[in-house]
Amino acid sequence: MTVPFRRDVIEAIARLHTDGLVDVRWLTTWDSHLLMDWARVGLGPFQVMTLPEVGRRRWWKANVVEQWMLENPVGRLVWTDDDLTSARLRGFEKSRMLTVRPEPHVGLTLQDIARVERWLHPS
Repeated sequence: MTVPFRRDVIEAIARLHTDGLVDVRWLTTWDSHLLMDWARVGLGPFQVMTLPEVGRRRWWKANVVEQWMLENPVGRLVWTDDDLTSARLRGFEKSRMLTVRPEPHVGLTLQDIARVERWLHPS
């Protein structure tokens, strides 16, 4: 599978991770070979969050995020996913969460990264 990417966006995400501002994790069912392809271009390797064995009350990604939030009661979370919808986010503590839904045909942009940075460091 070929996925287009923007070098500047990858570098910005890697910088946020390397600087310790965020702990980047993959929330995906993608094959490990695809994730290694991303790592080769500078995005990772990052920890992969996988389908939970139990507790499937809703979308599996929402279950994983919900579990993380329970285990990290004061932690803040940035969730980027082109499959995010208001219905899938129902019931979440949104004061601790920034959601970014990039357009599927565009992907993450530097404007999205700037939004994340503003949320991490409000003026």
